[in-house]
Amino acid sequence: MASPGLTSESSFSHVRFRPWVGEDYGENCQWHIPIMVLGESHYGTEEEARDQYFTIELMERVVTGWRYAFWTRVASVFLGRRPTDEDYVRFWQSVMFYNFIQESVGRVSRTRPTPAMWTNAVPAFQEVLERYRPLFILVTGKQLWDNLPNAGQIGPTIALPDRGQRESWLYSHPGGHALSFGINHPQSFGWKYQDWVAWVAAVLEAARHINPKYAVALPAN
Repeated sequence: MASPGLTSESSFSHVRFRPWVGEDYGENCQWHIPIMVLGESHYGTEEEARDQYFTIELMERVVTGWRYAFWTRVASVFLGRRPTDEDYVRFWQSVMFYNFIQESVGRVSRTRPTPAMWTNAVPAFQEVLERYRPLFILVTGKQLWDNLPNAGQIGPTIALPDRGQRESWLYSHPGGHALSFGINHPQSFGWKYQDWVAWVAAVLEAARHINPKYAVALPAN
């Protein structure tokens, strides 16, 4: 069953899978800024693909203790450490999670979205940006990053003294400017959260600079 309150939200025009929105999403989260974790796609049956609360129901399992590498590793890049059970729940209650592709790509993992699926997902993504107004978007995967809509503008170059620089992208919405940043997929070969912690911290700082209302120091984790 979907979380109370989420089922009563107004309808969407394009979104098939409603996003998970944690109880502390936004200014009340531990980073004091609205954060979206953007995934690529769902796998499942046709029946599951018709369930608009599929993402929410999945995330309810996560915040009640279900551990899976993807969810643990994403939390780790923000926390700078492997999360405790308390960390894990607190993190996923602090952010929103949304899968870009708005249909099941198949029954098994490793199935890739078709070109039409990427194209068809754009209006839903824009609708989610307008409604939930994230200011930092962590994009989990290179192919996902490469297929995001090019509406918006190039964001600031994110540079680390010992690691070079990486690109970012800005999407505008009524709440400000969403700074998006891509990382390698957390389940890709050789992936280590330690490789991404400093990048994520730097992008969070840049997102606050772009949106001065949120220009506060990083809290202690």
